[in-house]
Amino acid sequence: MKKYLTLIAAALLLISACEFDFTPKIDSGPKLFVKCVAMNDSICAQVKYAAPSSDAQKIQNVSAAHLELAVNGQTFSIDLDDNGTGTAIKQVKEGDLISINAGMTGLNDVYGYTGMPGLPEISDVKVENNVLIDSISYTVLHLKTDRKPDPDDYYAVHIIEERTMTFPDTLIVDTTFVRAMIQSGDDGVPEFASLNDNNGLFPFIKAPVILFPASAFKHNECALSLLSFGFIFPDMTLRSRYKLLVSKVSEEFYLYSMSLYKSSGDILATLGLAPPQFAWSNIEGGLGFCGALATIETDWYE
Repeated sequence: MKKYLTLIAAALLLISACEFDFTPKIDSGPKLFVKCVAMNDSICAQVKYAAPSSDAQKIQNVSAAHLELAVNGQTFSIDLDDNGTGTAIKQVKEGDLISINAGMTGLNDVYGYTGMPGLPEISDVKVENNVLIDSISYTVLHLKTDRKPDPDDYYAVHIIEERTMTFPDTLIVDTTFVRAMIQSGDDGVPEFASLNDNNGLFPFIKAPVILFPASAFKHNECALSLLSFGFIFPDMTLRSRYKLLVSKVSEEFYLYSMSLYKSSGDILATLGLAPPQFAWSNIEGGLGFCGALATIETDWYE
């Protein structure tokens, strides 16, 4: 027993000795946080008042902020609700430049911009099913594009699974969103993020999403692996089919999403063994991001 206590004490001393001494240079004054997401047919924006916790009592009503959007230099305003959120119905096409400018009394104006990507060119989806044991199935979805993606293309995919369970006297249909992992691309397994949309990155849907770069493709095919759990009962048959919401996202959208993913699971920083990771931002004078995504919905595949 004494031996184990000695080992534990030594381990704690080692961890404390390896603690990372890091003093971030952060402007502690209040700022505007801006989030702007441009889609095929609309632009969603949100303004928040970001301040140190010691200034919590000074937080102002963000509905008083002014917000101006522009597409290729043509400006228009968005009315904000009490939560600082607004939506503009606006057709946005590939190559358009979207910019946002926001301000509020007593704070610096903030500015950001992004480019609108083109629609993803998905030509086919093939489903490869492998049942490991009765309760676990391993499925691979093969996404094929019309051509090899450009190196600076970035993607986001929501996967919808519809399960049909048939019993002798009962039919049950259940629809859910499933998580996915990237298989090896041209240069091995690329950096990707599999996360829940808890930050409103995808205004049209709240579900698990996987984000990945063009290097996830082997030539013009990308493989997404799914692991599903479910018990197969006697006299029961199970059939699954899949629909995908595939988005091509701007580089700004990808970088911001990846930074949120990395900071949310930064265990070493929590233990003091590494410097903390902060959310990436392309908002000058403030916080947040301005990004864009172009989305298509596939047919059902099984």
